[in-house]
Amino acid sequence: MKELAEKIGFVTGLEAITELHVALQQCQQNDVDELILQQVRTDGIGADLALEALQSGQDAVRLKNLMSYVFTQQYGVKVIEFLAKMFGEVELLEQCSDFFKFRVPRQDKTIGYLFGAIEVQKEECNISEYSVS
Repeated sequence: MKELAEKIGFVTGLEAITELHVALQQCQQNDVDELILQQVRTDGIGADLALEALQSGQDAVRLKNLMSYVFTQQYGVKVIEFLAKMFGEVELLEQCSDFFKFRVPRQDKTIGYLFGAIEVQKEECNISEYSVS
């Protein structure tokens, strides 16, 4: 996450406190996907960040929390894109932090085929654990 923070232009340590709206603008200016950033709201996937900022009373969040969110969502999007190429559609059933649960149509692909395809993409998509059923 430190590398991501530096790539986006944050020079302070990950334990730094930052204003959420300013940090989101900086992320946007450094090519973080707008769809990821738009989810940082009380009814979005990034609700934890929005609530942290509200509770601070000063729109403040830990940079580490923001970078964790951006990192997780960027890799989640990569997995979705990978699965969508294979199956044409992907349904996100559940997400909690860095745990994602997807549903894809089985089509003519076997479970073994899917395991093999995920193994090939595992590192690029930053997948540490997975199951297929």
